[in-house]
Amino acid sequence: MKHWNERLRAACKRAAEYCRQNRRLALTALLLLIGMLALLISAAQPEKQAASDKQSKTTISNEAYAQSVENRLTGLLSVMEGVGSVRVMVTVESGSEHYYLSDRDSGQASDAGGRSSADLREDHVIVRSGSEEQGILVKVSEPQIRGVAVVCSGGDDPAVQARVIDAVTALLHLSSAHVSVAKMDN
Repeated sequence: MKHWNERLRAACKRAAEYCRQNRRLALTALLLLIGMLALLISAAQPEKQAASDKQSKTTISNEAYAQSVENRLTGLLSVMEGVGSVRVMVTVESGSEHYYLSDRDSGQASDAGGRSSADLREDHVIVRSGSEEQGILVKVSEPQIRGVAVVCSGGDDPAVQARVIDAVTALLHLSSAHVSVAKMDN
């Protein structure tokens, strides 16, 4: 081991002495080394970016979304006056929807008979990243909630029912026809 260390130190000393004598060669070597490092760093960047893109585009399933809403509603309703212990069930109508950037092109054409027709063409904007092609994601909408059932200890009291229905409809933008409140069986 000592033998290799000594040889490496001696080689470094010889290279340093040679660079001191020949400054142009040293500058060229330094620029070449910086260029190689820049290439290595830029080659590693797309992999990191692709991994973060995949991570940010993961969407939750309908069941996970419904469970999340149920947990949040349960936490809120359980602290409301008169509700008592509570269980919530949420049903969802559709999954999340992804909206991609598109380019719309419309044109008007007339034939020899004087009839005109409108032509509308819509293409999604595609971006290439290396060998991958992806659309530009503009918006992701959450799954649509179909209905909510709330079962609570105070569910037989009309005042409690009204407060629960008001809270659920306000939070989830539902009509009161899609919210059911019932008394919990003891």
